[in-house]
Amino acid sequence: MTAEDDPGLTLRPRLELMKANLPNILICEGTLANDGNTVEPLDLSTLEGLETLAALCEKYKPTLIVIDPFVAFIGRTDINKANEVRPVMTPLNLLARKYDVAILLVRHLTKGARERIIYRGMGTIDIIAAARSSLLVASDPDSPEIRIMFHQKHNLSRQGASLGYTITDQGFRWLGEVNVSPIDALKPETVEARGRRTKDEAQEWLEEFLSQYPQGTSSQVVLEAAKNNGFSESTIRRAKKELDIIVKKKGSIWLWRLKE
Repeated sequence: MTAEDDPGLTLRPRLELMKANLPNILICEGTLANDGNTVEPLDLSTLEGLETLAALCEKYKPTLIVIDPFVAFIGRTDINKANEVRPVMTPLNLLARKYDVAILLVRHLTKGARERIIYRGMGTIDIIAAARSSLLVASDPDSPEIRIMFHQKHNLSRQGASLGYTITDQGFRWLGEVNVSPIDALKPETVEARGRRTKDEAQEWLEEFLSQYPQGTSSQVVLEAAKNNGFSESTIRRAKKELDIIVKKKGSIWLWRLKE
């Protein structure tokens, strides 16, 4: 299930490069909207969305479901609120058990420094708390072209080794075990460095953050996240103006979202 990569332009060429068995892969971008023309991401926060996913499991009997990114498939659910995310995680857990399928949720990392690496994923800590295993991918601090996969959480197994890999025009290649810690790979920026962030960086961050909320999110959520990532309110508001962010009032809340 994808809301970011184009199946024909991006996913299929990558799969072919890795010699994937294409008949075994079903790509689900979403469901048709009421107008019958546009495709909207499957909303797993609704009974209808969960029933659609269950019907796909019943028909295709998958062994793996990849939801990329998770936030694009949970509708108006606030990814930062545990009481809103848990009602989505629990039915997915039950679906995984019923159909004996592994479910892989993909989420992006925040750019801000945190005391513990486990807090670096976007959204509430309950997402990783509900998961039984968690993998973290980051660049090698000494060789940016190399990615490292860390086994961050391991409830049902021993901790796996940290593995390096590369992705080039020749395809995907494992490099074996590496001796790098996730703390080094995601070494936080100093306060001084954060203070020198430019307007362009603020625009890049704001665009990335709002892309996680296709339906928009409150200005308070945006400003709090921006503060945690080292941006001042004035800098983010200037970035909002430059990006021409859509601002709409819903009740007493101001929502920010990217243009279509």
